[in-house]
Amino acid sequence: MGNNRYHILIVSASAVADEMRLRLVESGFTATEIIDYDTALEHIRHSLPDLILLTKQAGHSSLLLTSKIARQYPMIPIVMVAT
Repeated sequence: MGNNRYHILIVSASAVADEMRLRLVESGFTATEIIDYDTALEHIRHSLPDLILLTKQAGHSSLLLTSKIARQYPMIPIVMVAT
């Protein structure tokens, strides 16, 4: 992929998130792992990812976060991941 590596944002507090990040990096992607929703929104504002992988977190609404991202950044695909 050269210098045009796709940036994938992983938003998850799950232990699986670190494994996902490692596998993506090994496959040539740039991957950022963030554990909380508020930090994820801030990260997206400053560094638009090409794809977001999102897991549900206790005490937070993944659907609310998904709708916020979809409204503000409709060009970014979001994949909900069950862990």
